[in-house]
Amino acid sequence: MNKKRFVSTALVFALFFVMLLSTIYIIAETEHDCVGDNCPVCSQISQCENVINTVSSAVSIAAVAAVFAYILMAGTVKITSQKPASTLISLKVQLTE
Repeated sequence: MNKKRFVSTALVFALFFVMLLSTIYIIAETEHDCVGDNCPVCSQISQCENVINTVSSAVSIAAVAAVFAYILMAGTVKITSQKPASTLISLKVQLTE
């Protein structure tokens, strides 16, 4: 179980650093000397924007799925945590004629 937790934590940090470094690169190169249509810096900025958009979409979808799963689990826990209905057997009632 610890291996899965480590891998998931590493992936979260990797995604965070990719988004952070992409944002820093965009900020740093916003005022670059553009050479025109085939500017390599503009191409890299475009790729960074695509990465940020893709990752943010995936994160928001995962967050919605997590909230939905939490709501479903919370409803299940409430139903199962209620006291079961009393029956004659649970009350140990002996039926006699």
